[in-house]
Amino acid sequence: MRGNSHVRFGGRSWETDPRQPGHRAQGRPYIRSLARRLGYSLAKTVTCNGRMDDPIARLIKTIRTTAADAVITPDVTHLGGTIPAALDRAAAVITIAPELA
Repeated sequence: MRGNSHVRFGGRSWETDPRQPGHRAQGRPYIRSLARRLGYSLAKTVTCNGRMDDPIARLIKTIRTTAADAVITPDVTHLGGTIPAALDRAAAVITIAPELA
């Protein structure tokens, strides 16, 4: 097993658009399956909205609180377009599209 847990990070539009493969109704089973395939188990799902001051800081705090080894996110746009260095230091970052582990 690669690690004891991961945290999923995603935004509202990705989860609420039923046309998207990551729609809330089907996204969690896919993410859980991907995590399991990579040797992780789902610890927590973190969803941020536009009113949050610093979503990356919240994500890093959640990573530390849950002792997560990895974060699974739909794509880097959910992280502001690039993987922030502080997040990269906190945990492995895995994207679904394209799938980067």
